[in-house]
This record gives sequence, C-alpha cells and structure tokens, in this order.
Amino acid sequence: MLVFWGSNSHGQLGTGNPDITHLSTPQMLEGIFGVVALAVGRNHSVALKDDGTVWAWGDNSFGQLGIYNQKTKLTPTKVEGLSDIVSVV
Repeated sequence: MLVFWGSNSHGQLGTGNPDITHLSTPQMLEGIFGVVALAVGRNHSVALKDDGTVWAWGDNSFGQLGIYNQKTKLTPTKVEGLSDIVSVV
C-alpha cells in the first residue's frame, strides 16, 4: 500500500475525493497494491507495479498522465499500452 499526505489540489493524492484539498497526516491509499516505484510531479503521481504496469493520477491538463486525454484522474488509472516497465522517473 502507498502512504500519502500533502496537497491534493489537483487530485495528486489519489483519494478519489475532490473535496479533500490537503492532508497533514499520512493516510493509506487503498486500491493499488504491488507498487515498487513512485514518481511524482507537482500535481500528479505515477506508480510502477510489480507486474510491470504503470498507473497515474492527478492533473492531466498537459497529458502528463499518458492516458490519451486531458482529464484529471482522482484515483490511480492504468496507463494503457505499457507493459514490462522496469522504472519510472
């Protein structure tokens, strides 16, 4: 499981709740397991799972989530077309 806290102004914490704008204490992110690496930007997050898949969430106004549209994702969303990935940065 992932632990998160901080700003959630663009859904970058992955809580699924747009009303949560920030969290000052660590919380568990449910629904995503097997994470072996994490990369974060100012307003988005990307996780690599142990099966080689990549998941992203948060602001996507410039396509930074790699999900072929510019919609913000409030929960981890699988990035289609990627497999056997070994690193995210």
